[in-house]
Order: sequence, then C-alpha cells, then structure tokens
Amino acid sequence: MAERQPRRRRRPALACLQCRRRKIKCDRNEPCVHCVSNRRQCTYKLFDNDNDNDNQPAIPTPPGAKFPTSPSRLDQARQINTDRPVPEYNDNPCRIRVEIPVGGPNSTPNIGTLGSNDIRHPSRARAEDLEPDFRDLLQRVQRLETSSTSFRNDGTSETGPDLVARQSQLQDAQISVNKTRVIRWSNGLDAAQSEFSTIIACYIAYTQASSSSDGVSSLDAENERLAVQISNLLQKCKHIARSLKVGRPSRSLTGPGLGLEAPSRELADTLAMLYFKSFESTHRILHVPTFWTEYQKYWDHPQSASTGLRLKVLLVVGIGSSLYKPKDADAGLRNMVHQWIYAAQMWLSGPLEKDRLDIHGLQIHCLTILAREIFSIGGDLVWMSMGSLVHRAMQIGLHRDPQYLPSMSVMQAEVRRRLWATILEMLVQSSLDSAMPPRMSVDEFDTAAPSNISDDEIDDSTTVLESHPRSTYTTASIQLLLLDSIPIRLRMLQLLNGLKPEISYLDVLALSSEITSAYRTSSKFMKENRNHSITPFHRNLLDYLIRRFLIPLHLPFASKARTNPLFHHSLKTSLEAAIAITTPEPDDDFSALMAMGGGLFKEGLRSANTVISLELLAHVEAQRLDGTLQRNFQYRELLKQHMRDMTSLSIERIRQGETNVKSHMFLSMVVAQVEAVETGAECELGIARAARDSLEFCHGLLLIQAGAGGLSSADDMGLTPISYDGAQDCFGMDFDFEFFLPDADFFTLPTLLPLKLQKPPHYLPKHQTHHNTTTMKILISGGGIAGTSIAFWLSKLGHNITVIERFPSLRATGLQIDLRGHGIEVMKRMGLEEAFRANSAPEEGLQIVDKTGRRRAFFPANKTGKGEQSFTTDWEIMRGDLCRIIYDAGKERGRYVFGMSIDGLEETDGGVAVKFSDGKSESFDLVVGADGSGSHTRKMMLGSGAPDAFYPLGGGKSHVAYFTAPRPMQEGEQYLATLYMATANRGIMIRRHNPHAIQVLLGGTTDSVRLKNARRGDTREEKEAFAEVLQGAGWQSEEVITSMRNADDFYCERLGVVKLDSWSKGRVVLIGDAAYCPSANTGMGTTSSMVGAYILAGEIGRHCGVDGTQDGLAAALKAYEQTFRPFMNQVQKGVLEDSQDGLMDYFMATPIGIGIFNYLAGMASFLKINPAKWMMKENVKNWDLPEYKELLRD
Repeated sequence: MAERQPRRRRRPALACLQCRRRKIKCDRNEPCVHCVSNRRQCTYKLFDNDNDNDNQPAIPTPPGAKFPTSPSRLDQARQINTDRPVPEYNDNPCRIRVEIPVGGPNSTPNIGTLGSNDIRHPSRARAEDLEPDFRDLLQRVQRLETSSTSFRNDGTSETGPDLVARQSQLQDAQISVNKTRVIRWSNGLDAAQSEFSTIIACYIAYTQASSSSDGVSSLDAENERLAVQISNLLQKCKHIARSLKVGRPSRSLTGPGLGLEAPSRELADTLAMLYFKSFESTHRILHVPTFWTEYQKYWDHPQSASTGLRLKVLLVVGIGSSLYKPKDADAGLRNMVHQWIYAAQMWLSGPLEKDRLDIHGLQIHCLTILAREIFSIGGDLVWMSMGSLVHRAMQIGLHRDPQYLPSMSVMQAEVRRRLWATILEMLVQSSLDSAMPPRMSVDEFDTAAPSNISDDEIDDSTTVLESHPRSTYTTASIQLLLLDSIPIRLRMLQLLNGLKPEISYLDVLALSSEITSAYRTSSKFMKENRNHSITPFHRNLLDYLIRRFLIPLHLPFASKARTNPLFHHSLKTSLEAAIAITTPEPDDDFSALMAMGGGLFKEGLRSANTVISLELLAHVEAQRLDGTLQRNFQYRELLKQHMRDMTSLSIERIRQGETNVKSHMFLSMVVAQVEAVETGAECELGIARAARDSLEFCHGLLLIQAGAGGLSSADDMGLTPISYDGAQDCFGMDFDFEFFLPDADFFTLPTLLPLKLQKPPHYLPKHQTHHNTTTMKILISGGGIAGTSIAFWLSKLGHNITVIERFPSLRATGLQIDLRGHGIEVMKRMGLEEAFRANSAPEEGLQIVDKTGRRRAFFPANKTGKGEQSFTTDWEIMRGDLCRIIYDAGKERGRYVFGMSIDGLEETDGGVAVKFSDGKSESFDLVVGADGSGSHTRKMMLGSGAPDAFYPLGGGKSHVAYFTAPRPMQEGEQYLATLYMATANRGIMIRRHNPHAIQVLLGGTTDSVRLKNARRGDTREEKEAFAEVLQGAGWQSEEVITSMRNADDFYCERLGVVKLDSWSKGRVVLIGDAAYCPSANTGMGTTSSMVGAYILAGEIGRHCGVDGTQDGLAAALKAYEQTFRPFMNQVQKGVLEDSQDGLMDYFMATPIGIGIFNYLAGMASFLKINPAKWMMKENVKNWDLPEYKELLRD
C-alpha cells in the first residue's frame, strides 16, 4: 500500500505563530502589535510545500518587554481562550475566509446572480488547479497589498460602494460562514476577537476562581478578593434567577389549566384601542371592524364564548397592555396577560381541530407569537414556532393568491393576503434572530400584495375593490412598505443562514443598497404623511424592522475594515445602523417596548451593542497607539455616551423582569477597559472592579424582583411543579462571544416590578423621598426644563405630582443651551453633574467672521472653573439632553401625561378645579404653570381681558429662528460657534455639536411684513419670510437658506421678555419663561428656570411642613417671590429698554457699523477681554442662593 502523502499547504504562512494559533490578523511586524500588547514571544516560521516543513527553524523576535517567569492566572486565561483547537472549514462555525483574485484591472470574474443557488465558490474551483510554488504566492500577496493602496481616486463624488466595485481585485471578495444555533450570526466577531480578548481573559480568570484547581493563588491580594467576590455574586444571581422561574406555568404538566379571566370592560376597551393604535399598523392580523363585532359578541355573552374567540380578545387586550402606563394600574394585570399567553400557546399545541386550522386560528397564532416577543415569553425561540405557523398557513393555501383558489368574497381574499404578508414579516425577523434559514423563498408563494385600502372601506358586502395609489396613506400602508423589502431580506437571509454560505462583497453591497433604499423610502413616506395618524411609535418600529438587517450583513466585513480600508463602508454602515437602533425618535411607548420586549426587540439591541462596543474598543486602542488620546476625544465621548445609554436600557430590562445580567456586566466591562486605557491604569483590574460592581447592582435588582413577586406560583394555580435539578443550567453563565446574548431557556421571567430601583444607575443621583411635609396634590403644566425641574424637587418632598405636556411625548429636542452662575450650583445640588458632563456639548469657543469667512475675533470657553463664563460656557448642553436628564432623574416619583393640556381653571374652597383638553376634570391643591413664554396657564391665571405680560423686543421687530442641518465634519474643523453679522441688523450663527450635523440660529430686527404676519406654527410661511430677510446677506446665507427650507425641526419666535407684578394668584403659580422670560439675549433663560424651580420648591418645603399653618402655601408663594424677584430684576434690567431706543439697530444696519463691530471684537479678542461679562447677565450681585435643608437631605 502506497505511503500516504503529507498534507501540503496551498498558501504560505506569513503571520507569526502566536497570531496563527489565535486565528487573528497579524500585522507582520517584528514584533507584531498583538504579541507586544500581550507580552508574548513573537516568532515567525516560514512554510513552503516541501515535505520537511516541520523542520524549518522558527525565527524569534524580542517582544520588547520582560515576561513573567511563571504565567499569571490572566495569562493562563488568555492561553485557555486562544489555544482551543480549531477544526477544519466544514466544522468551524466562526471561520471567515476572504478570497481575492489576482486578475488585472480588466479581469471579469464570474459571479453568480444575486440570490441564486449558483453562487461561485472560488476555493472549490481552485482546488483543481495546480499548486503554485512559494515564490509565486509570495509575489501574489505583495501585488495585492500594493494594489489595495494604489487605486486611483477621481474625486469625492464617488461613493464607497462604487469605489470598491470598481476595484477588480475585490470583485470576488467572499466570506464563508458556517453557523450553529449557539453562536448565530455573531460569528463575524471571530475576526475581531482581539478587541474582546482582554475582557474574555478577565472573565475566565475571575469567574472560574472557585472551580480552579489552584484556587486563586496566582493572583495578588486585591485580585484574589475580586475573584472571590465575582464568583460568589454570579452564584447568587444564578440562584435568584432559578428561584424566580419556579412558578412558571411551563414548569407544570398537570392541573386544571390556566384561567382566562378578563379585566373589566372599561379597561379592556382602553387596552384594545392601544393595540390598534400601535402594533396593528405593522402586523396586519385583524380586520378592525370585524374584530369589534366579535369583541362586542364576546362581551354580550362572555361565559358562552368559544375558547378561540376568548383567546383572540384577550391577546389583543394583553398586547395593548404593554403600552398602558397609568400610575394606579392594577398590579395583577401583567400576570394575567402572561397567563393568557401561556394558555394560547397550550391551546395552539393541542390537537388540531377546525378552530385551529382556519383564518381565526392563524390570527390567534400570530397574536400569540407577537405577544411572546413583546413580553419576552419564549421570544428567543420564535423561529421554531414560526415553522408551525407557516406550515398551517400553507396547508390552508395562504401561499397561493386567492385568484387561484375556489371562489371567495373580496374581503376574505384581502384578509388572506394581509395575513400572509404578516406571516412573512414574522418569518424573516425570526430567521434573522436565530441565524436559521427562513425556510421560504419567493419561488414558493405567489400571493399578491394586499390592496392599499383602509379597513372601513371593505366589508362582507364589498364586491369591487379599488386600491388607492401607494402615495396615499391607509391603514395598510406600513405593511406594504415592509412587504416591498421582503424579497430583499429573504435573499439576504438565504445567503447568511444557509448551510455553507459564501457571500461576495458585491452581493453585500447590492443587498445593503436595496435595504437602505427600502428604509429611506419608508422614512420619506412617513414624513410626507405625518399629518395622518402616524406616530413616533410607528416611525420607530418601521425603521427598526428594516434597518436592523444591515448589521449582520456588514459585520463580517466591518471587522476587517481596520486592516483593509476598502471595507470601511461596511464599518460605517453597521455603526450608523447600530446608533440609529439605540437612539430612536423620542417616544415613551417605543422605549417601553424596547425595555420589555424579547425576540426581535432584544436581538436588535444586542447586535447594536456589539457593533458600538467593538468600535469603541478599537478606536481607543488606535488612539493609544497614535498618541492622540488626549487630543481627539469628541468621537470617543460620543461612543461612550451610547454605551451609557445602553447600560441604562439594560438596567431597565432587568427591572422589567429579565434575569440575564450578562448584558449589563459586559457593557460595564467594556467601558472600564476604555477608561483604563484613557488613564493609563491597569486594564485587568479596572475590568474586574467593573464586573464586581455590575454584579452587585444587578444582584440588588434581582432581589427586588424576588421581593416584588411575579407570576403566581404553581401551587397557587393548583399545578404540579416539575423539578429541573438535573437539567441544563438555564441561567447560562458560560462565556463565549455571545455572553451578553440570551439564555437558552424557553421563557424569560415575566413579572410586574415596582417603579424604583434599589440602587440607581451611576449617572442618576441617589435621592430619598422625605415625608416631613404635608402632602399636596400638585399639577404642573409643561414638561420642559422648568416643569421637569420643579417636578424633581416637589416629588422629592413627597408631594403627589402630575406633569402634563401638550406634546405627545417628552420634548427632548431643541438646540444648544448653557448654565451660568447659580444655575450651575442648582444642577450640582440636584446631583446631576456627572450626567450633565457626560452629555455636554463639546463647543470650544465663539469665533466672529466677516462676509468672506475670515476670522475677526475668537473668544474661547472658560474651562478653568473660575471666574465668569465666556460666550461659550463650560456648561454647554443640548436642550433635549438636559430635559431628558432631569426627566429621568425624577420620573419615577411622579406621573407624566403627554398629549394633554389645560382648558380651564377654577379656584374652589378646596383647591383648583382643572378642566383638561380631553374633557375630563380633576381637583388639585396647587397648579404650577411652566409652559413657556406664551403660557396658556398665565393667561388663565390673569383672567380674560387682562393685558398680556409678554413684551416683544425691538417693538416687535426682533425675530429668531432655529433649526439643525446635516453637515459632515471636515478634516481640521473644530467644535466652534461661528457668528456672522450682516447689514440690516441680520445675523447668522452656526454651532457644531456632533460630527454629522450643525445648529443654525438666525436673528434680526426687521420690518418684514410677511414675517410679522406669518401665523405662528406655519413653518412653510415662516421659512419663506426668513429667506426673504436673509437674501443677499453674504457669507453662507444662500447655503443656510437651502438648509432651512429642507429642515424638519424649524422653529421661529419673536424675542421678548415676560414681566408680571405677581407670579402667583391664589393656588396658581408660574415659573420659568411663563413667569419671567429674560429673552435669549441675556443667556440666562435656562439658569433662571432651574434656579426659580429650586426656590419655589424650597419655600414650599420650608412653609408647608406638618407643623405649618393653614396658610402655609400662601406664605410659601409669597416667600418664593420675595426671594427670587431681586435675582430676576437684575437679569432683566435694561433688556426691554435697550431694545427700544433704536441706537444699536441703527449702528448695526450699515457696513460701517459692522466693520466697527468686527474691529472692536478683534481688539477685545487680542487683549483677552471677555465682553460676555457685560453682555450676559450672569453676575447677579448681592444675591446668594439659599440652602433648603428640606431639599438637600440625603
């Protein structure tokens, strides 16, 4: 028998031995960067195709640092993590192979049609070729390296995908990914394993201390203590998680079955309406009029209703309850909903009967799956349930268009088409989450798209159906937008989740382009139809369902972008998608959904967490190597802020019932590594401390769950519990690349939790409610900075607070604002300094330019912490960020009602009777008006016929406008405010607050009749009026006008001040701009609002205690005015008078005046004089901020 020939390498090994063994990219330096960072011997060994390759000598390279004589536990952990055997191609679930041909510029590789089954496999084709010798292969690699950096660049008009497509050497770039259920699509992280290597090593070292044969003897004293603490905390978390899962209905096999008790009719009506206003828009499961008929039939005879009808009604009610947030909600409602979902799943799993295998049965099946994902009940394994749903749907012919089936009514045909489109959407989402094949292709169904009609246009008597144009909004529009991209997403999933997929980079770019086009088309349609019933919830959900597909598509190539810049488009696209997912349009309903949802709602967040974490770690490491850590920090701070936001969301998810603490732990460890690199501290120790702190915090949250109680126990329901002692640990603390991904158990604990944390997040202040005051029922009108500030303080005193805001959600929008003087101290007393700093705008100063753009003066921000602020303060922040910070810090102690306003006030003997915009009335002890300079509360307090307290500046001729515009940051550009003064009293200021967009502020004193007569809120007319005013102003005025016309956040107002003889009347009091607007010219608007709120709350706390007199409130309101009016008198002094004398307007109207202004500003800048201390009203003399012990107690 012939001797077996040894296996010959087809390619030379150019990486060092350590990088080859760890399966990571080697930069081929001597020593390479990975060996230097891990303090390992960097050794190269050249292989050729000779039989004696094992005898080739290794070439060691000094690592440049001493190695320990005995490996530490961390080194052992790294060895454990990197020395795992890697199987061959067919068995390696994480292996990524990039093949690039050597063809010249004109070569035309044979690429299979996108989405077809005939995708070319270069590796198999080349297996039949003759093996090239070592010299030829080495020359080939060198040519490719040279060509990747020598492509021509014709200019900036060519996009990244176009540029890559034009490079022939990349037209066959492919990745091969073989998957399993365990690691999902995140096998793309294999190429980026080095970014997580330190965290992985620390995890292994510190969590396996108790099981290690040598204990923790190789760690020093502090590390040994941390290892024991982390190990013990993990065990405690695991124990609590197991105990919380004992009472689940799924843990019982016998018993009378779960109850299907319904809530009250009134509550059920409200919850059903919430369902149809939210989820039915994207998941068209029901015909609305038909459902309401069935709904009424159920309530007419609930006891005799069939099980199917009962389940359908209860599932709709239950899904709607996910968005139900009244303060006095029934504590058992969530438990009831979970029992309905379990019951529906059991009913669907029962014997197949006619009521399960028809349209009604399919509707219940779809509702059950949607409810499971919303309430995180087995949402991680929906793909398995989708198989049953698809098979049932195909069994009754939903995959065939009704025109090919026996005759049926028009409405029946339309319902079938809608239901099939919904099933397809659920299928592609579950396939993406599970990294399993979609088990469906466009060749397996011919069902046409539903008609673009609303539900009230069709019923059983309809014989002819006329579909509206796609540009017309109907209740079917959002489903049709999703359906348009189904073929694209199916092709993508077949490529990603096939058994042995190979994906060409051109395939990725083509699919990415189509998906991007799909969500942009959707976004455009939603904007154009915003006047219909479309809400931020709808826009967020539609964008999320489409955009999330970009991350798994690009991640394998994005991880290579740091070594091959031609893949930078993938890095950019995946990062933009991740940031868009984690920062949706502000909406409380969508935020609640992302905080509680499982399945697709959880997986999208996990993928976004992965991308942003990788980018942050890679970026900070690149800056460390470049030596730019202390210079360019804005982008890094932006990424860190996203990490903080994700950490906050992970906390909220645990509060909502999730038992998986790994996400919070992982995010904390990533941030700790970044901060250690920034400060030059020891990474491993910082990561370990962060892991310990995270587990301590999460352990406390789990204890709250255990104390709050979740689902009824098995014994309470008469069920027989099953022991799972011998089963796999469903808490799943085993570490891999998806250690922050879901556990392997079927259900996640659904439980109703209290609204307060045992320990607040690190960026939120720790407060304690005091009950030394007489509790009052207080209504606050306005949810801006003044309203959220007064709610923060009064709720801390223990009062019953309700905040109403006429906008449908928190108005976390607006441009850049600042704090000055006493406002900074109030913010610090609120405990918000850390959160403020984390969100602060990076502006470095103000520059003044002339019409040519030449800088004439520059006034830097005062970053010393001493003296008065400059034009740019050390405390700059976006208005929306500050509003959100204050809201988050106090929202759990009060009730916020959005989309509500006051229609009437009437003072009675017992308080104030308030009539709301929804027609309801309620009585309060005190009403606080914090609704801005145009306050409706102020007008009602003063009474009809009373003169308005708003005094416009410049005789009503001074107007300002604000908006944001996209403008990428240019190389060398700084974060500056740029002011340009033009003739005719016109001004333009542009401020940069992030790398992608700018803020634009327009102002001027003008006689424009069109601007004067423009109706407030008619943005189109206001824009055109301002465009006329700015015409010919010079500098960037034409570009500004174009951006203004395209802006969707344009806001225009008259400048003015509010002056009142008294800020209160009876039991109504005003704060902020509603009481004493100082105008934007003073730079003290935000400061005045926060200081005023602090003074009012302090006086209420001081005068309305348990020992206070009956007129304590009146005394408090009087003291509020006496204390704070001297402050506001100085702030407002001369503002109105100076604007009316006309001297400055006359001076700034001429070119000579503008020239003198620029000259004087330049002189002040040269002499380092700070004009802001005269122009701004920060320096309030002879007035000290009071200290109220009632507010400042711990």
